[in-house]
Amino acid sequence: MDSDDDESFIIPASEVREYIDKIEEVKLRIYNTNLRKCFQRIKISIGAQKDYCYYEIQSLLFGEPAYDKEKCILYMMKRLKKAGYEVRRRKKNKYEIKISWGVKETKEETINKALLSKFKKLREKEEKQRVPEPPTPQAQAKYPFYNLAVREELIKQLEKRKT
Repeated sequence: MDSDDDESFIIPASEVREYIDKIEEVKLRIYNTNLRKCFQRIKISIGAQKDYCYYEIQSLLFGEPAYDKEKCILYMMKRLKKAGYEVRRRKKNKYEIKISWGVKETKEETINKALLSKFKKLREKEEKQRVPEPPTPQAQAKYPFYNLAVREELIKQLEKRKT
């Protein structure tokens, strides 16, 4: 038998696709294992009353084949962001991420807070400059000494405005 006639080395395209699909399944399983461990870390941090935690992608997972850490961290960051977390990579270790879940303000909420703060300051300033109302006759009868102090204060403020 001629060795050129032996076609046992030929792999059908359908088998190649199955092989690639199995590799992708394994990758996804590994990525999700890391993601599951990350969520466990988040739960522990919540129990410690923190609003953030750090998670480092492991180089190897026991019983699993080697995997691309870069692709894994990108997958995890995408999934965490989709779930509403704020995720950032650490500068000193590119395979470590900081995950925070504190309430994020929208730009509109930030602007509204700033406007409210300015309004309160203006109101306080106006309150300081406001001349107190003269006491009612009932108040004068009830607090005669207080009324004298208020009257004196009114007179002083009115004199200041005249000058």
